[in-house]
Amino acid sequence: MIRTKRTQFTKVISDINITPFTDVCLVLLIIFMVAYPKLSQERRYNVNLPKTTAAAAPMPTPVTVVIDKDTHLFVNDQQVKSFDELGERLTALHNKYQTEILTLRVDKSLPCQYFYSAIDTAKKSGIANFTLATEQAK
Repeated sequence: MIRTKRTQFTKVISDINITPFTDVCLVLLIIFMVAYPKLSQERRYNVNLPKTTAAAAPMPTPVTVVIDKDTHLFVNDQQVKSFDELGERLTALHNKYQTEILTLRVDKSLPCQYFYSAIDTAKKSGIANFTLATEQAK
């Protein structure tokens, strides 16, 4: 029993203070809102990246090309049908962003020809530098 205001009668405080609970919920909501885009980006494509011991996070670039294990091509989350269309899209993005760096995410099970075709198409579009996304070996 809690005695209030120094009276001889005691009053039970039966209210629940939900302010700390609300604060924790809001903090968790913010954490998930910040973390979800990165998690969903990694799982969006069916790509098994090659593993290396010196893997680091790829540099953030405005242009990313993904080739999944079913040989579907994606440029900045939009699917393209062929390497010709890829070249047109890369030329447009190069003119828009004036970028010189392209990030390639190529499935490790694909032949190297897909990687070389993507590089060749990007060079024809005016992009000269590339980063290859890999995973850290355990």
